[in-house]
Amino acid sequence: MRRLMGLIAAAAIGLCAAGPAQAQERKPIQGYVAGGYVMPEGVANDYLNGGWNISGGTILRPAPHRPLAVRFDLGYSYMGANSNVIDKAASHGLRVDSGYMSMWDLTAEGLWEFGHPGHTGGWLGVGFGGYRRYLELSNTVVLPGYICDPWWGWCYPAAVPGQVIAANDTTTKFGYNVSVGINFPVGHSGGEVYVETRYHWMDTPTSTEYWPILIGYRF
Repeated sequence: MRRLMGLIAAAAIGLCAAGPAQAQERKPIQGYVAGGYVMPEGVANDYLNGGWNISGGTILRPAPHRPLAVRFDLGYSYMGANSNVIDKAASHGLRVDSGYMSMWDLTAEGLWEFGHPGHTGGWLGVGFGGYRRYLELSNTVVLPGYICDPWWGWCYPAAVPGQVIAANDTTTKFGYNVSVGINFPVGHSGGEVYVETRYHWMDTPTSTEYWPILIGYRF
């Protein structure tokens, strides 16, 4: 939560420093794609390593001369399990050697943008949406299979390593997110490169929290 308050404070300072800088109009519709690092937060941080995120969506500006916009975002995050998960599974009689958590999020977010269009600027966002969490624990075992010779093309039966799912769980719930971003104009086409951090919170009995840190492109 202290990180969240720090983000809001930093964005507020940016808003005050930017001043009334909306003389030019922004694009009424803008698409974007992004990718980067994602780190678990809260309880998730005890059992997951940092992973990766990809996302994309559309920004709508009903009044392009004003600093308000709506963003619709679809994102996917992947975080691998750490040794704490394997130890906890063993204490419950499960033999596992790997696992992961994946998150899909589909959100709508209100943005307050600051800075001159066509110049360095940024935004503060708050939104909500649907989240789908998938958890999986697996174990490497030896399974009957086939091996094919790449030179001669012959295939013959053999024992091969494979993954067996020991436990899994899928949960779909609502949640919210906040974001802070900085954008930089690129070329003369109106494109922008940006850096953004977002905080996601999913309403599960033990809340699921994670922070993507992204580099993206608006077009």
